[in-house]
Amino acid sequence: GDDRRIVLGLRNAHDKSFAASIAAGNQMMVCENLCFSSDVKLARRHTTHILGDLPRVLASAVARVTSHWQDMGKRIDAYQQTEVRDAAAMIVDLVDAKAFPARDIYKAVEEFRNPRHEEFKGGSLWTLYNSITENLKGGDLTKLADRTMRMQSIFDKFCIISCKQTDAATRLQKKTS
Repeated sequence: GDDRRIVLGLRNAHDKSFAASIAAGNQMMVCENLCFSSDVKLARRHTTHILGDLPRVLASAVARVTSHWQDMGKRIDAYQQTEVRDAAAMIVDLVDAKAFPARDIYKAVEEFRNPRHEEFKGGSLWTLYNSITENLKGGDLTKLADRTMRMQSIFDKFCIISCKQTDAATRLQKKTS
């Protein structure tokens, strides 16, 4: 969608001290110690056939990024279509699942009610997702990936349940009209 962009990173060493690498996804992490990661990462040691293997390696990377990108697009669409009635309760569920620090519950509720970014206003699961990620910024980076995966798992389940309830209500409404 228009609200996200793919990021591509390349890393190489002329002295061949580490593998040539490509990383792509919604975000990129590059540390000063040369740690390099994203949603999809490929690395290839500098061997005799690296140039011959390059088309196959790149095709694999593009396929994985495309698949991941489409999956994330579907997730975002579903989150945007899912209404949240009790954000505070959902945030407590995230705390219970160790996906969000308890000390920041009020900040996340406030961010949900009054998002600092215009595009995140509303009462959707997408609004809540962004209020949580906004409050995870600046936190413990060693826990960030795990927290994000736990949050997405909880939100995905909520979204499926909510979508099923909406579909059932729509079918019931059609039957009675």
